[in-house]
Amino acid sequence: MGDLYDYDYHKTKKLLQERFRHKGLVYEVYRSAVEFIHHNLEEKYDDPLDHLTTHVQLRELFKGDEQKLAATLNDLVQYWKIERSEERIQVGFEVLETIGDLCEYIEKRVKC
Repeated sequence: MGDLYDYDYHKTKKLLQERFRHKGLVYEVYRSAVEFIHHNLEEKYDDPLDHLTTHVQLRELFKGDEQKLAATLNDLVQYWKIERSEERIQVGFEVLETIGDLCEYIEKRVKC
C-alpha cells in the first residue's frame, strides 16, 4: 500500500522553498516552524507571522496536546531532511517551551 499524499504539507513546503530559502537559515527555520505549527493548529490565523512569535508558549498554543507538537516536529524533520534517528528523540513541552526553542532545536540539527 502506498503512502498517503499530504497535500497541505507539500503545499506548505513548496511555499517555503519558493519564498524564503534565499533569506538565510535562521529566517527559513523560523518561517518553516511557524508554517508547520500553523498547519497543525485547530485555530487558524489570517497571517500566522503576526501571532506566532518566538516567545509564544507551545503548550498554550497546542492546548497541551503533545500529539500536535509531535506532528509539527515530524513535519519539520521531514522538511529539513534531518536524520530519522534524531526524530526518534522524545521531545515534549518541557524541552520545547516556546517557538524560539523549537527553532533552536531544528537549527542545531540542520547545521550538523
